[in-house]
Amino acid sequence: MEPEIFAPGIVNTGLYTRDLAISKDGNEIYFCVADADFAAIFVTKCIDNHWTEPQALDEPVNSQENEFFPSVITLVKLICLLILPAGRYVLCKMKKNGYY
Repeated sequence: MEPEIFAPGIVNTGLYTRDLAISKDGNEIYFCVADADFAAIFVTKCIDNHWTEPQALDEPVNSQENEFFPSVITLVKLICLLILPAGRYVLCKMKKNGYY
């Protein structure tokens, strides 16, 4: 079996992509996109066997600060790391009700 790039143009876009997390049913992928100036959490969903265009999550997940390390604990929670100025870190947990 030959390795292949996952979701070219969706998850792998040429930007610095890291910290991939997959929902329990495999139909949602959360990942961090970062560069020298920002880091944010994005999501793509598999609908009718095709991945949707990635969307940046709204507040409270993405904020004016840099967010890293999405981790799907169950189908109803998303955990991410918020990096604040002066090197402080906050671990955030959100429940899903259609939005985070």
